[in-house]
Amino acid sequence: MTERWILKEETISNVEAQGQTIPIWIGIQGGTCAGKTTFANELVARLGSENSAIVCLDSFFKPYDRKANAANVTAYNFDHPSSLDWPVLEAAVLSLSSGQPTRIPEFEYESGFLLAGQELRTQKYMIIEGLWPFFYEPLFDRLDISVFIDTPADLRLARLLLRNIVGGTRGWTIQTALAYYLECVRPMQSEYIDKGKELADIVVNGDGPLDSGVENVIRALGL
Repeated sequence: MTERWILKEETISNVEAQGQTIPIWIGIQGGTCAGKTTFANELVARLGSENSAIVCLDSFFKPYDRKANAANVTAYNFDHPSSLDWPVLEAAVLSLSSGQPTRIPEFEYESGFLLAGQELRTQKYMIIEGLWPFFYEPLFDRLDISVFIDTPADLRLARLLLRNIVGGTRGWTIQTALAYYLECVRPMQSEYIDKGKELADIVVNGDGPLDSGVENVIRALGL
């Protein structure tokens, strides 16, 4: 089995809620612009929003003043696991696992700062998606089903350019987007993200419709 990236030695306590929902955790891992969020949303649509909720790893990025550092977009690597505040994420997962309403922050991509976010309540199916949920052992050990979105690099790059330049909401240029991709996205994909494919229960082809992958998860849940 592939060695997992472990940030620290502590593990999430196995706390079970008394008389409350004990969630089934579904983890979704994939590279930048692989289709993770789209897959998670399609899964929620299939499971029902009254039975499922999404936790995005992006919500737990450490704050970083992107505007003050706009001249050097590669100075801070958001595709490296160290960019995440793992203790805060761990506390949120533990709280949700024990059935407690939990405030999930919102990461503002344009500024690089965290907003207040919103309170999330535990649902029967809790979906956690992001770049590296399989490589933080306390989180991976809590997953009931792990899904890897396997999307070709050229498609992910095309989506990145469409999102960050054509979309125009994140203040990128073609030069900065390509520089970040080559110096940050591409090496982190091979070092941390692609290895998750070996750990996944289900591998989904991200080059096309995601329906069959969603159905594979539904079948794995016994629904």
